[in-house]
Amino acid sequence: MEQDAGIAMRQSGRITPDQMQSHIEHQFEVPPGTTVIEIDFDYAPVTPVGSSFSNEVSLSLYDPFTGRGARHNNPDHHIVLKDMGASKGYVPGPLHPGTWTVSIDVHRIMPPSSVDYRLSIRTDSAPQTAPALPFVPAACNPRGPGWYRGDLHGHSLHSDAPWDVLDFVDYARQQNLDFATLTDHNTPSGIAECQSLADDDLLVMGGTELTTFWGHCLTIGEHDFVDWRVSKDRTIGSIAAEEIDKGKLFIIAHPTHVGFPYCSGCDWKYPEVMPGVAKVVEVWNGDWSGIANNDAALSLYYGWLSLGHRLVATAGSDIHAPFEKDQRPGYNVVQAEALSQDAICAAIQAGRLYLSSGPKLGVTHPDSENTTLMGQELAIKPTRLLVEWHACPEDAIVLLKRPTDDPGSAVRSDVIAHGARGRALVPFKPKPDYDWAAIEVRDGSGALHCLANPVFFQGNVDRTR
Repeated sequence: MEQDAGIAMRQSGRITPDQMQSHIEHQFEVPPGTTVIEIDFDYAPVTPVGSSFSNEVSLSLYDPFTGRGARHNNPDHHIVLKDMGASKGYVPGPLHPGTWTVSIDVHRIMPPSSVDYRLSIRTDSAPQTAPALPFVPAACNPRGPGWYRGDLHGHSLHSDAPWDVLDFVDYARQQNLDFATLTDHNTPSGIAECQSLADDDLLVMGGTELTTFWGHCLTIGEHDFVDWRVSKDRTIGSIAAEEIDKGKLFIIAHPTHVGFPYCSGCDWKYPEVMPGVAKVVEVWNGDWSGIANNDAALSLYYGWLSLGHRLVATAGSDIHAPFEKDQRPGYNVVQAEALSQDAICAAIQAGRLYLSSGPKLGVTHPDSENTTLMGQELAIKPTRLLVEWHACPEDAIVLLKRPTDDPGSAVRSDVIAHGARGRALVPFKPKPDYDWAAIEVRDGSGALHCLANPVFFQGNVDRTR
């Protein structure tokens, strides 16, 4: 390492395959009066000879008090940080004097090759030009109680998507969404700009996709940096508990996604959060028939329900660019008290939503057709579920899902009806201690088009203990 006037660090090194899924941290000093920090990083090879997959190495930055962002899986590793401005992926703010840390986050190294890297950091105290005005959150008309359709998972140039925040928001408007959520990987840096683009037709929410080495999760409503580095002293369970205690929506994302090498860390591998403290699971990620293995995620979710866990199912488009015409992402159709971030998140926590690529679905009681049963807990006694559906495929199959006593299967599937639209009264006799009922709409090929969150029937037995 070299160090001289204005140069906080010059460092080079080698990353070997056995260092994959680790953080290589370098500390540097920021003097009092610093007005700009400039970081340059490069590594080679980006793609090893003969490999179908590239190496994946990113940077995270930490000041003496908190994280200042990351730019996950983006080829631009030139970082400029000022008190009122920053490169995409990084959060502007005071350049506190003291010891800072830049972390080389090693997500994927394709064996048997190693990676050589160079890192340089420069500080300056020269006066800076007047910064651009900060983004101001725009208001959205909360409208009042209703059903609101939107997305909980999306990305921009602040991490690994090719489009900017404006394009992300414009696309949400083109899909006639009521709400959209920016959840860039390991950084909240795009949220302020995103929320400045809201209007009465579109609520813009913010969060982060914590992109760890052994699984991804969403923290919806969290606008501050969350240290995503999992360790023996800071487990994913403790991170989840912290976010939940702060009132944020913590979601296990695409738990059965393909993993290494195609998508390193994308599959959920945390035994202590299976589901542990987590109460919300993304069972529909991106296109239903895509690489997230959504049917397996839904089966995992049903298995957890059958063990006695009361969980909410969500969808997330995980959008990085416009979908192709033949792709079918799922969106969340939420019954909320208002079109606001707090109200949407509260309704999702309560399970008052269904997931859909377009069809409409209702689950009520025949004596109270204006009150959804999704997410509700009912007494252990026989009841009837009024199921209504429309705008479905012509070959639609409407299914009742519930636990089974068969040790070889966690869920039983009963056909309620067929057709693009209809209305059915479904008698349901719950088991004496615990039960649940969910409604699916699938097409003739078995692909899911709609899923209602479960109705729960709870006795005095806690089956999760």
